[in-house]
Amino acid sequence: MNTIETTVPITENKDIQHIFTLMQDNGMQQDKQEMESIVIQISLMETQFEKVFSELQDVKSQLQAIQDKGIRATVTRIVDTAEVKISGVKNQFITVKDNVINSFTDARKAVKEKGISALNKALNFFGIRSALSRLQGKLRDSVSTLQQGVSRIEDIKGEIHEAGVHAQNAGRVLIGKDVKEVAAHNSDRGILSGVQKLLNKTGGMLSGMGKLTASAISKIDKLEQRGEKSSVRQSLKSIKQSQANGQAVTEKVPQDKAR
Repeated sequence: MNTIETTVPITENKDIQHIFTLMQDNGMQQDKQEMESIVIQISLMETQFEKVFSELQDVKSQLQAIQDKGIRATVTRIVDTAEVKISGVKNQFITVKDNVINSFTDARKAVKEKGISALNKALNFFGIRSALSRLQGKLRDSVSTLQQGVSRIEDIKGEIHEAGVHAQNAGRVLIGKDVKEVAAHNSDRGILSGVQKLLNKTGGMLSGMGKLTASAISKIDKLEQRGEKSSVRQSLKSIKQSQANGQAVTEKVPQDKAR
């Protein structure tokens, strides 16, 4: 594996910019546009991850205001589970980013050694696509975990409401009043609603990254298909050339023998 300068934005990586220039200069504008789009999408996802973890910190800070210790502990576990999942997504994203940068670095070396014809083979589309597919799965799992957490918090809010109603009705019974539905108010429910909102926002950002990942995978597929067609055309050209050379030799042999 090559050493990657993580402090440099991927869009400014020298090897990537060099390959893009080669593509432009050698009539590979369509491939260049597809790869540029993938690199930009990765850059956008990196920015989104910063926002996601910022939102998680906001969620965790709100948990401290929950008065009921049992509820606070339960919701903290929900948020911690989500954070672990999202950290796993971030690690896989780093793998994707590393694969892309390493692929361009290897491509630059290959072109330097063998010429521009080595470019397509040197770009490791398969490795990038595999890493993107794993990222897509982890993003999907994380969104599901967040949705489950939001649903569980909704259940807790319902339990708080019911407990409040029962408590108030018990008081009404003691003073001889009829039992009826009471709009129970609890400050913890308000805090939990805020936590839900932030978790939903985080889930939305992860869903957005899932769409970017799907788009990048689609572009990789197009690049692979074009690369395969190009290889087939080159192979057919080589076969035709070989056949032509063989025909020339076959036709020449009898003339030599005739002499």
